[in-house]
Amino acid sequence: MLENDTNTSGNLVEVLNCTLTLEDITFDGNRYYQLKGKYATAIRGDWSDGQKAQIVVKSGTVFRDFDDDAIYAYGSIVTIEDGAVFENIRKGSAVFATGSVQKTDDKSSEVIVNGGTFRNNLYSCLSILGQSKLTVNGGTFENNVVSNTKGGAAILGDSAGAEITVNGGIYRNNALTAETGTMSIGTVLLATNGCKVTVTGGEFYGNTCASAENGNGFACSGTNAADITLKLKAGTNMTNAPFFWNTPSKTACLNIASALPGAMKIAFRSAPAAGTVVAAGADYTLTENDLNNLTSLTEGVRFALVNGQIVTAE
Repeated sequence: MLENDTNTSGNLVEVLNCTLTLEDITFDGNRYYQLKGKYATAIRGDWSDGQKAQIVVKSGTVFRDFDDDAIYAYGSIVTIEDGAVFENIRKGSAVFATGSVQKTDDKSSEVIVNGGTFRNNLYSCLSILGQSKLTVNGGTFENNVVSNTKGGAAILGDSAGAEITVNGGIYRNNALTAETGTMSIGTVLLATNGCKVTVTGGEFYGNTCASAENGNGFACSGTNAADITLKLKAGTNMTNAPFFWNTPSKTACLNIASALPGAMKIAFRSAPAAGTVVAAGADYTLTENDLNNLTSLTEGVRFALVNGQIVTAE
């Protein structure tokens, strides 16, 4: 076990120009903020001399009791496998990934979650900013409770350069407890400022949102609404993970890339005007079956299929 001694601030481990593989090791943050008012990140991966650091977290690796990010990645690649655990992280994320805001360089980060358990954390488990990509193929996100006024108990995407793909994972009994704030939504995922999101699967149940009853699934906020695409696998049940928008706009709609396999729920902070586009086809032609699978959770709002798009009806 590697434990913070409460006399050190900064990064316990820094990774440059190499690959760090972790297995059967515990990192204990010793609640450093509470003790000293400073910070201590367990591992920082950095871009250096044109090379991306690589961090591989395997079975038996535990990060616990940190009051900062467990892993901070800048221009780096982080892979999390089955058997890894991130728990009791209080003032940071399990993984905070970011990259340069410039698209002309290669300082982007990539996070791949193939498994692992994220539990009892008090901030977004995965925070993705800058030119960064997140792919969640598996893992369990449970009993994470966020009390600040920013959502995304499991996942937060917070920039136009961020791209997030949710292919799987179990999201259960997570909560946003702040009762006010336009960003206190999206218990499973909050996307802001043009972040691109693709959802193909996952399991969702028991998640709650205090500021908006229907904000317990996927949500969009900010002046530039997120770009969300659905390409759901057969058998995916989204009935417990509604899609919620604070402010409808031209980009505040679902891009549907394949036939909806079952019921979907959509909600808005306030009812949008008639004719507002709710869903559009993405290399796919929407059908009456897709229309019938969409349910509005906002009082007084109905949907219609018009010119190949699903819009709010008169």
